[in-house]
Amino acid sequence: MNNNTNNGLNDEELLRLIKQELHYPNSPVYDQISDQYSSVSDEDDIIIRDPASEITDESSQSQQFERKKGKWKYCCQKCTKSDKGSLKPKTCVCIVPASQRRIQIGEQGCLSCHCTGCSIEDEKKKQKKIKKKKKSSSVSSSDESSDFKTVNGCCKKCMKAFSKKGKEAKSCLCQVPRAVRKKPLPAHGCQYCGCHGCNPEDKKKEKIKKNSRQLSPHQYNGLMHKIQTQAFQELEYHKGHTHIYMGRNKDVENKNLQIYLQSQTLLITQLTKTLNNLFMDYNSKVYLQMQHTCVKHCTNTLLKAQLDPLENLCLNRCVNKYAEAIDFSMQQFKLHTLKQEELAKQQQLMQQQKEMVKSSLFGK
Repeated sequence: MNNNTNNGLNDEELLRLIKQELHYPNSPVYDQISDQYSSVSDEDDIIIRDPASEITDESSQSQQFERKKGKWKYCCQKCTKSDKGSLKPKTCVCIVPASQRRIQIGEQGCLSCHCTGCSIEDEKKKQKKIKKKKKSSSVSSSDESSDFKTVNGCCKKCMKAFSKKGKEAKSCLCQVPRAVRKKPLPAHGCQYCGCHGCNPEDKKKEKIKKNSRQLSPHQYNGLMHKIQTQAFQELEYHKGHTHIYMGRNKDVENKNLQIYLQSQTLLITQLTKTLNNLFMDYNSKVYLQMQHTCVKHCTNTLLKAQLDPLENLCLNRCVNKYAEAIDFSMQQFKLHTLKQEELAKQQQLMQQQKEMVKSSLFGK
């Protein structure tokens, strides 16, 4: 037998200790021998942990591992304690990479230490996956941002669709205008990016619709034209009915005419009220603005006059301007009163015309 020394023990002593361990399974000798001689694999990049270093926390035993110069140790001391009948126990499944395992680790993990996996390759793959997810999330956020601009495409996926050649070279339906599309977009959006429409013409129309809370001049003119035509049609209708039913039902016609005249008078009164309010608002605003400017100018000139008595001329000019402004405001009020008088005259004329119509149609 070879007398090769291994930590002060020759082969004969080792065999004797192994036989003794078989008779006494609880002896600590086997733990020392197995810790020194058990090799998880023949590769050089796995080192056995020193048996003196023990891990007390059971939860950290399954996940704790150390890196040293590109080599890995066991995840815990329990991984070295496997089959007691052999000098080279089998490899612990948690140390083997997931791609090289013949047996799958269950939810409980390794049998000896309940570790779910502690290989270097698996950890590297996990880190790569995390980096890819971060990149994809950043790309998606940049695509969704409003500042992101591309040519002939709403996003990078659409650009990839445009860059393809042959049969795969299909335009993204979300970029085609709604008026030009032969078929509508599906419920889930574009087949490449899930967009529901990104044509600039459609977007401009949507913006106009959202911002068009007030009527445009064209819309206002159209509405006024409709109102005028309806009023003219009503007048013609009433005139025709007065001529047709004159000899048949005078009482009914009288009631209809009275209702119509009352409605017209109400409209006229409402219009006059609105006009008066508008004139008053306009005049009050103009008057207040002029008064504010004049008072401000007067204060400035007074300060200057205190510094230099020769500038009293400026104060006189300011007073004259203030008086002119008051005169202008008074003229505006006079015009307002004249307009009110004209409106009153128009109302009187309307009433006279109504009386003339009544007298001509029904007689006194």
